Amino acid sequence: MTYCTVESDLASSGIDCYLLATDTDGLGVETAVADGQMTGQKVSDEFKMVGFDFGEMTGHNTVILPGLAVRLQGDMEDASGLKVKIGPPDSGRIPGWMEKNWPLE
Repeated sequence: MTYCTVESDLASSGIDCYLLATDTDGLGVETAVADGQMTGQKVSDEFKMVGFDFGEMTGHNTVILPGLAVRLQGDMEDASGLKVKIGPPDSGRIPGWMEKNWPLE
């Protein structure tokens, strides 16, 4: 997923959220995870680097990772202390995923 594609899909669906893009050296999500360019620790560190405070900026402590990054769920939970949900494999499916999975139970 690229930032522009995901941002466009979110905007066209009217989904109001925060979006963090992780530098994967040009690799797609699945390859970046397999290659170690995208890790739960790296994503957690990037939230800290930009000063994103989930407790202050959201009503939850939950992050949604792309479906192709499912292998990072446990690592991300351990590194960040956040609840981690796994979203759909592509951003075009986010609206349907949100209808079924949001708001959180």
